Amino acid sequence: ESLVLNHFDLHIQSGEKIALVGPSGTGKSTLLQLLLRFYDVSSGNITLNKTDIKAVSLANLRHHFSYISQDCFIFSGTVFDNIAYADNHVTKDQVQKIIDENPALHFINLLPQKLNSFVGEKGIKLSGGERQRIAIARAIIKDSAILLLDEATSALDNKNAEIIEKAIADLAKTKTVITVAHKLSAISTANRIVFIKDGVIAEIGNHAALMAKGGFYFKMYEAEAAEVV
Repeated sequence: ESLVLNHFDLHIQSGEKIALVGPSGTGKSTLLQLLLRFYDVSSGNITLNKTDIKAVSLANLRHHFSYISQDCFIFSGTVFDNIAYADNHVTKDQVQKIIDENPALHFINLLPQKLNSFVGEKGIKLSGGERQRIAIARAIIKDSAILLLDEATSALDNKNAEIIEKAIADLAKTKTVITVAHKLSAISTANRIVFIKDGVIAEIGNHAALMAKGGFYFKMYEAEAAEVV
């Protein structure tokens, strides 16, 4: 079997904003799943605060992470049930306060029964953008130190993507953030951009440095810009 990631060595400081970019199938999403221990590495190790993540319980490990993907998990129940899933001690008053303070969540107040509205099986009564916003509400409630974003807005139209990106930016201000990027233009302010190719780090640096280098990132960024035009 071929290795998805090979000789991959990356150190991330607390509070850093890291973006993972590169062609499809190069291991970007796999890296996030390894951090959450959906899988374990076959060699080498992953450490969090100098502790091997295999040495801590899954519950303790995942307490440190909030994870928002393009296919967020919504189950049959009320809006409140889905948001409070992140913390079963949270009250409706606490969730309502978060809704009132975050414009991206104001749509909940317009639902027939607001927080008590049923979302249907797998959230069928909600749009894709609304499901993503519930995932953001979960992340706000959970308030983990590390935010993992896996192409969180790639399946949304431009209007919804802009709303979600603004809400995520507000949430991410004080957190360590690791983003798998769909649009390179959305991650140009990251502290470091990691270009992964064939399972290895091909380039690493901020946007300006990688553009000046004229390598893989530069070519992908220019190709994306040309498509927009």
